[in-house]
Amino acid sequence: MTAAVDLLQVAAWSALRFPYVLVRLLLETPAALWPAVAGLLALTWAWTRGRDNAAQHGWPVQVAALLLGALTVGWFLRWGAVDWAQTTDWQKEWAYFSALQQAVVNNTMPYLMPSSFQGTERYLANLETVVAPHALLFKVISIPQFFLVHALLAFAVGFAGLAALRREL
Repeated sequence: MTAAVDLLQVAAWSALRFPYVLVRLLLETPAALWPAVAGLLALTWAWTRGRDNAAQHGWPVQVAALLLGALTVGWFLRWGAVDWAQTTDWQKEWAYFSALQQAVVNNTMPYLMPSSFQGTERYLANLETVVAPHALLFKVISIPQFFLVHALLAFAVGFAGLAALRREL
């Protein structure tokens, strides 16, 4: 019985302490402060609008959510300034993007990569590689910029799909 009471006390103490720890971590990390405040303000505003006004004020809310989400994605990805040598996954992505960039710049198909990933050096045989129409942007932008554009386009397509689903439901 005392073990259950002790466990309940620890759980209650942790639940009461959680907001304090969260605020302290946000204050210790200044770069995370503005996205957290913007997200909190956006959630508060959306909560107070209510569902009755959704039809009347639908598109401004969606535009604001799209912009806030895009800013959050850009901030999370450090606006394309990723440390590509940080992990093996980022090194692999750099190899994929550089092979695609080389193919776009040389006006060729990206058949082979200089290094082997997932058991093959064939670019199109690897399902992890990016094959998209906006890859033509590699003629004018660098790999970090393309990575950011690619992530923002993926976010925008997903957002548009969720907005269409919301209208249907």
